Amino acid sequence: YVNSTDDIEVYATYDVGPDIYTIVINGTSGSYRQYSTVTATAPATNSNGKAFSYWIDGNGKIVSYYRSYSFKAHADETLNAVYGASSSGVKAGIRVTKVEYNVMYDWITVYAERSVSSEYTVLQHGIIFTDNASVAADTSKFVIGTSGVKASTAKGRNKSGIYTLSISHLENYGDYIYARGYVKVADADGNVSIIYSDVSEKFYNYHKNPSSYQG
Repeated sequence: YVNSTDDIEVYATYDVGPDIYTIVINGTSGSYRQYSTVTATAPATNSNGKAFSYWIDGNGKIVSYYRSYSFKAHADETLNAVYGASSSGVKAGIRVTKVEYNVMYDWITVYAERSVSSEYTVLQHGIIFTDNASVAADTSKFVIGTSGVKASTAKGRNKSGIYTLSISHLENYGDYIYARGYVKVADADGNVSIIYSDVSEKFYNYHKNPSSYQG
């Protein structure tokens, strides 16, 4: 409350957060605006003559098996090319790159990125989500078909790209949304596998608990 007989001008200020991210590719750092496309390109062989195997992120997770790998700038990121390595299992990278809550429209948006090696056929891909913390804590249960887990499936079947899901009507859910990206693939022999990303979460119900709002 301001008690004054003078004219007062009031200006709203908004903290929109950082929109420039630092991305380090094979030790070289660059700055990228949020949602811009970043392309990492690796030589076919390294200085020791070993062949390119895949890209890994800062946590050691395989994100792509392609020497030229494009993605959106959603956060600070570190990528390194790995050479001369063998990999077991399905050659498919799937990860949730960002989960954000839009206060104005009261919805959550999940971004799931996939990169499937050329020898596989993509049968289906998308995002699953739940507000059940106990289900989300057990990755063997947090899969397609489990009660309380909802799936959103993309229409396309491209081997690489980003699928975006916006979750509205948040009043129907608990305080947290947990999400995983997934991709269903078949190899040359017709063997089918479903690969899931790690679990990402977002608290959004700041109306109930403003002190815990995480943005």
